[in-house]
Amino acid sequence: MAGRVFSIGPGALLLLLSLSGCVQGPSCQGQPPGEASALSSDAGARTAIETSSLVSLQCWADSGNQISQYLLGYAYEYGLGTTPDRAKAIRAYQQAATPRSNRTYIYSPAVGKESHGRVIPVTTGPDTPGLPQARAALARLGER
Repeated sequence: MAGRVFSIGPGALLLLLSLSGCVQGPSCQGQPPGEASALSSDAGARTAIETSSLVSLQCWADSGNQISQYLLGYAYEYGLGTTPDRAKAIRAYQQAATPRSNRTYIYSPAVGKESHGRVIPVTTGPDTPGLPQARAALARLGER
C-alpha cells in the first residue's frame, strides 16, 4: 500500500487516540472508592468519605465514577468535610443514579464514489446501570 494516503475525520482520530491511551480524562489522586464498603451502609459511606479528600472525590465524580458521585452527594447532604448543600447533593445523586450507555458514535466521511458519510456506533465497554443507593437518596430528598 505504499503511496496511498488515508484520511479520517477528527472524531475517528480522537476515538483512536482514546482507545490507544494517548488521550485520557482528568488525573485524579489515588484510587476511586471501592464499591462494597462505600455502598454497603452509612458507616461505609462515611469511612470512604473520611479516607478521601473532597477534591479527589470531585475529580473521580467528574470522570464519571458513579460511586464517587454517590459519595459526593452523601458528603454534601450530611455536611461531611464541607457545608451541607442540598442542591449539590441532589445534582451528585442524579449523576450517580443515571444509567450510562458506553456507546459512542463517530462520523466517517464519504469514501470513494459514495455521496454521504455515515455514523458508526462504537461500543467502548459494558453499559452501566445507575446506582440504586443514589435513587433511594433522591427519593429520601423528595426528588424522584
